[in-house]
Amino acid sequence: GAVQGLGAELVFAAFMYANWRAVVAVLAGAGAGLAMAITDLTVWYPGSDTLFVTVYTASAVVGGALIAGLLSWLAVRGLAKTGALSRFAAGREVSKRV
Repeated sequence: GAVQGLGAELVFAAFMYANWRAVVAVLAGAGAGLAMAITDLTVWYPGSDTLFVTVYTASAVVGGALIAGLLSWLAVRGLAKTGALSRFAAGREVSKRV
């Protein structure tokens, strides 16, 4: 989990924690997936063949982008519309647009 979080945080840091758009969330999810794949392939699957490494990495990146990135962004937008996130920057940005 810490390695996945680091993968996402590197993306958020690249955008200086100031951009709460879907693209950044999807990229952060993909970064988390890539970090997970690198860790898993190093720790649990060393010496795997190229096809496995390619499919595993692609699946981790796409899955991270969709599940951790896009779905989390959609959840934040839904919660922000209720006012539940008004104390947070992401919640205030969504409420300004609505």
